[in-house]
Amino acid sequence: MSLRRALERLLPGRGGLALSWSPGAYSGPGEELSPLYAFFEVANEGREPVELVRLYLAPEGEGPLGGAEPEGPLPLRLAPGESAAFRVRAGRLARALAASGHRGRPRVRLVAVDGRGREHALRFRYRVDEYLSLRDE
Repeated sequence: MSLRRALERLLPGRGGLALSWSPGAYSGPGEELSPLYAFFEVANEGREPVELVRLYLAPEGEGPLGGAEPEGPLPLRLAPGESAAFRVRAGRLARALAASGHRGRPRVRLVAVDGRGREHALRFRYRVDEYLSLRDE
């Protein structure tokens, strides 16, 4: 790890982009729920504006995963403290991972590329088999 990256992690407010993910659904009329989504958030924790030019998912150790690109406005400029939300259907992501040979709980990376070409990554496990078994309308 570089000294710069170590300092960005240790000093609050000096970092670049912070990435997070969570599964969830939208509520509709009559307490109905939408199909399950994977929601992603990209937040600018730095002191300077950041341009976000690309966001993609990739199995650990592999390139971008086709067929499961997060939906959201790109490119975009994030002022300090601002964040942007993206989403992909949970079943769609599970099918794309399964089609590329990943089952069980593979490690997946969410990668955000800024305007300077720097990659910011979040690593997480995704429950492919469980999400494949869900009804996806």
